[in-house]
Amino acid sequence: MSPLRLAVILWSVVGCLTGADAPRTGRYTTTFSERSPMSSWAMYVERMGALYNFPKDQAEPSNASYELTQEPYDIYVPKSYDGSVPYGLIAYVNSGLGGGPPGKYAEICDQHKLIWVGGTKIDNDRTPWFRIRLSIDGVHNIRARYHIDNQRIYAMGQSGGGRVASRMAVPFADVFSGGAIYLIGCNPFRAPADKAVATRIDALAKANRFAFVTGSEDYNKPGTIDVHADYRGQKFPHLIYLEQPGLDHNTPSAEWFEKAVVFNDAPVLAGATAALTQGKDLETKKKHREAYAAYQQAASCAIAGDVAMEAASAVSRLVPVLDGEAATELTKLAEKLSGAAVRTFVQKWPAELPTTTKARDLGERLAGEELDKLGAKPTVSALRGFLKTWGGYAVRERAISALDLLAKDAWPKAETVKPGAARWKALAKFVEDWSPTPTADLAAKISADEIATKVSEAEALATDGAKAQRLKLLYGETKGTPANSAVQTALIAVALRLQEAGAKP
Repeated sequence: MSPLRLAVILWSVVGCLTGADAPRTGRYTTTFSERSPMSSWAMYVERMGALYNFPKDQAEPSNASYELTQEPYDIYVPKSYDGSVPYGLIAYVNSGLGGGPPGKYAEICDQHKLIWVGGTKIDNDRTPWFRIRLSIDGVHNIRARYHIDNQRIYAMGQSGGGRVASRMAVPFADVFSGGAIYLIGCNPFRAPADKAVATRIDALAKANRFAFVTGSEDYNKPGTIDVHADYRGQKFPHLIYLEQPGLDHNTPSAEWFEKAVVFNDAPVLAGATAALTQGKDLETKKKHREAYAAYQQAASCAIAGDVAMEAASAVSRLVPVLDGEAATELTKLAEKLSGAAVRTFVQKWPAELPTTTKARDLGERLAGEELDKLGAKPTVSALRGFLKTWGGYAVRERAISALDLLAKDAWPKAETVKPGAARWKALAKFVEDWSPTPTADLAAKISADEIATKVSEAEALATDGAKAQRLKLLYGETKGTPANSAVQTALIAVALRLQEAGAKP
């Protein structure tokens, strides 16, 4: 198989970055604007509250908020990255200024296909709530821009940064979904106080890998040994303790950093090898569809080398075989054609097969005919049933337009409700009843704008006491609406100022 053919197969199998522009590689510094849902204050309290003895409803301190656009990140992307296979990701927390990677660590990232992101201003002088939440935001934005392997997202920090990384890697095991590397510093973690959350996080974290790296002369060595022992006592199965001879409290060498990477990546590589073996076994048994899926898994492993190449070749070999089987099934299906059968067929067969594309086009035609049968004025329930049934098909847009005509008929009744609690609840109910139509979107915007105006009017009052009273009233009036959280945020800010001044909110 030619290199070009292999590249095409890999591209179709594992996906790629959207857009025509080549992905940015090398070292650069940038800022982001989109916060991660996981970096919200409420999420921070849920995951970290037990460590800091926060009550469940702990309000965000006035000095804990930040503007993400003012927070630079250092990025490193290996030049080999092209989006065809997912790379790993290291989210780095430094003890000083700068987001790295230090020294020859970039060469290790090149060899092991790792992207690096580190906030440049999350040093030891800032409180953990900044350092943790900004690290989570870094992961969120890199994942939006690059093809990242969810099994290889690692928290990493050095010295005080290692202590921060060790505090967040387990409670946020669903963010740092590969594990962590702690360099010359780490702390014990505290599981979330909520038992249901703690149980779920414990299961996720114990599938992850954790490397503890210190030096024989590092003054943090005893603490590293203790924390490693604590993890072992809690039955974390994937741990390694690495001690660089002669190293004091300084950055471990690239060689010892690589030892940690190799350990953390080993299960991923083993999984790709196992998937290739499974694919061969399934192919021998003529279970081509299942074999194809196993080969796809192995081919998508960026660090699997020859294993991934062999799997990609197998994917290429199976495409015509699998497409032939799909075509035979589709021919039989045509004898007794139905929308349900076509939808099931499309879900069953790989999307990249020509026959699957043909079946999806057939599904679009059947869906259009089904929508036409609903008549010129279909009922709300019929349209809702159609939208639910034909999720993912383009013809849904026609159904949404038909539903929007009915929403416009219902809109005047909601729109004319007098301002106040009744109006905002009516608008919230309208949005719930008529989503996902443009008229429902309009209702949501009108409600949010009106409530924002009321918040601004309250904030413009002369004293914090008056502001608090007005916002309390508005908070009650907007319960059950999406904008209620904005009122709550404004009320908390005023309440904190009143507390600092020694007054009652």
